[in-house]
Amino acid sequence: MPFATGFLQQSLMASTATMPSINSGAKPVEGRTYKFDFGIIEAVILGASLEDDLYFGYTAAYAGHQEYGANGRPAAGFVRLTAQNWPVHVNRNAEKVRKAFGL
Repeated sequence: MPFATGFLQQSLMASTATMPSINSGAKPVEGRTYKFDFGIIEAVILGASLEDDLYFGYTAAYAGHQEYGANGRPAAGFVRLTAQNWPVHVNRNAEKVRKAFGL
């Protein structure tokens, strides 16, 4: 993921109801940096049941431009690459859980 101010990373939202949408007004403030707070994402995950679907999406106005490229900038593909590697992420973290609980 491209990282200049942290705003794009900080715009990650989670939901059990619907896919978070890009907000055309969500842009970083000039000269400000942003810190990602995983607590908001964790709260949605912890509140979900095993039957719930989880939706994760970036809401920054320029998220689509970063993902797919625009105005001569190449695509970063950070969402697509993560999705392609999802089984690797799941298996790696499942192994951590197995080790932590002696399974």
